[in-house]
Amino acid sequence: RIDMAARAALRNVQKAKDELVLHDISAQLASEDEETERDALKNIHEKVLQWPEGWKKDRHASYPTTDLNVVIDFEMEDMAVIKRILDARLSPLLER
Repeated sequence: RIDMAARAALRNVQKAKDELVLHDISAQLASEDEETERDALKNIHEKVLQWPEGWKKDRHASYPTTDLNVVIDFEMEDMAVIKRILDARLSPLLER
């Protein structure tokens, strides 16, 4: 199941790279107000490219985290597999 996380992280890396290219292009057209917001987004994308690549590191301001969001980062097929696993393992425990 580690392959699901690796695929999600790889998609996040590509998305971050794409967003940074767009950031560089739009930087020439932005006003000062827009620049502050864009710089914040740029920092988020740059963090995704830091080790471990593709993992998000901005969930908590107080302490560092590295995680993937199952709802946002995983494909539908992977979410279906996760659901089947959770249903098989947790449902019997919850029924007790």
